[in-house]
Amino acid sequence: MQLGTVYACASRLAPGAQPISGFRLRDRLSLGSAGEVWSAEAPGGYYVALKFLRLAREPGEAEFRALGALWSLRHPNLLPSFGIWQVDDLLVLGRELADQSLWDRYGEAIEEGRPGIPREELLEALAGVARALDYVNRPRPGSDEGSPVGGPHGAVRPPNLLRVGGGVKVADYGLGQLAALGLIRRDLGARAWTYAAPEALRKQPSPWSDQYSLAVSYCHLRGGRLPFAGPPEAIRAGHLLDPPDLSMLPEPERPAVARALAKEPDQRWPSCRAFIDALTVSASASSSRAVSVPVALPEPMRSELLAIDPPTSDGQAKPRRWRPVLAACLGLVAAGAGLWAAGPFSARPPLASPRFGSTPAATASRQPSETPIRHRVLRPIPPTDPAPVSTSTRPPSSTRESL
Repeated sequence: MQLGTVYACASRLAPGAQPISGFRLRDRLSLGSAGEVWSAEAPGGYYVALKFLRLAREPGEAEFRALGALWSLRHPNLLPSFGIWQVDDLLVLGRELADQSLWDRYGEAIEEGRPGIPREELLEALAGVARALDYVNRPRPGSDEGSPVGGPHGAVRPPNLLRVGGGVKVADYGLGQLAALGLIRRDLGARAWTYAAPEALRKQPSPWSDQYSLAVSYCHLRGGRLPFAGPPEAIRAGHLLDPPDLSMLPEPERPAVARALAKEPDQRWPSCRAFIDALTVSASASSSRAVSVPVALPEPMRSELLAIDPPTSDGQAKPRRWRPVLAACLGLVAAGAGLWAAGPFSARPPLASPRFGSTPAATASRQPSETPIRHRVLRPIPPTDPAPVSTSTRPPSSTRESL
């Protein structure tokens, strides 16, 4: 990872500018209280994302290198960083350019008339997120205190879950540590309360805090709303005191989410992956549930069968039209049963199973049935040429990366 200090005027971030030599800014992707994110063309024509964060104070050399080691953590579902620079009063992070965030995908689902991202698609995406969160929160080898590899993410929410190719990666890991050290000005306000765990709101994050935020994100992306409603202060109080409202989710999915949203960290799932696995099992059970068939006949058929025709002028009841149809159906059923009994599928005495150690001759001494089994010979279907594979590609969707 490249570390460096660049003394240049960074107050002019505009398309075409090069605040870092060799990286030409293209488009601003997002703007927030902590800074802004731009797409840039790197040397060699490779496109990357540059995140500019406003520094609250000058970082020391030891802090600068510690942050470099933190962002050097490698995992398939962590958005990688390739460089860190200080440009005047800005901290610049060079990162992989993503296709879109899950928040962008949620917006597409809403435009399609859905309440949220389809279940199978969302669970597949969050499985990778869970693996990354478990990785940064797992105990370090040889650590007596059981301290995690890098510590909790602290900002797990849909805009920070980015789609790259066919997978999803977690962005902005390490920004929580920057804010805790007082290095960046990061006033998230209500956004910090929306997905935060109760212990994180009390400034006591745990290795299970990210699981809580992941469960809140699932509610929002799947069902279209948060488990706590109201203004920001009410949402904060809900995280701390109130039971979650999970009515936006199908009933079989609620127990798994409710456990992940437990107020006490030790009452949640042992890992984020265990939470997603339990959620996948409950979702599969709800989709495979048998559909109940009503015992009563449909109303049109009931009215047809139960109708009593008025008598004719001579006092005789009209013949019911359904009786000939019913008799014909019963006749067809009886004829089919007779053909079944007389045909090649009639009952035969079972063939004796060869015993362990029996010889082929003993096995071949079984008596054939009186009615020979008839076989049908099917002509092989000539192979056909495979259909041509389309080589057209879809243009990449808009890039997003949230602060």
